Amino acid sequence: MIIKRTLIGAAAVASASALMFTGVAQAAPVVNMVPTADYLVCGNVSTGGSAWTETGAPTGTAVQGAQVTGYLSSGGLTKTTTTDANGGYCIEGDASLVSGITGGGYVTLTVTDLSGTLNPVTGLPYTSTLGFNPWKGGPILKSTQIKTTTFLQHKVSGLDSANEFHFKVS
Repeated sequence: MIIKRTLIGAAAVASASALMFTGVAQAAPVVNMVPTADYLVCGNVSTGGSAWTETGAPTGTAVQGAQVTGYLSSGGLTKTTTTDANGGYCIEGDASLVSGITGGGYVTLTVTDLSGTLNPVTGLPYTSTLGFNPWKGGPILKSTQIKTTTFLQHKVSGLDSANEFHFKVS
């Protein structure tokens, strides 16, 4: 009889443990994507957290699998990449990146596809971005294009790259 009670008790504990650890996966916090080479424009896609700010570390929960597209006006270079588990992305440009932007060109970044992403809390797909390109091009000239002032504000010391171009999605 004692063995039977012990087995029933063990089964109950195992069932309760199984229920506690099932369900929707927990979301990862967003980790700031930092370029490690020249000609990269990097940032993060996240949800939740504090309100969007023009520079600084991202907040909220990482969105993995979002597609981000970058367009460099000088040379017409367009590239797309997918965010990693930390919500990070880097669009790789070429040697014309910095001279193109500082010479009057611009970069446009957009989240082009959220269909492959699921909110780990709700299990539903993300549906929209809060502004497809939130960088305003400096305090006076508002634009959806990343021009000289904004690029230099985000430039990584020692590299011809920039980061902290973050998107919030819902």
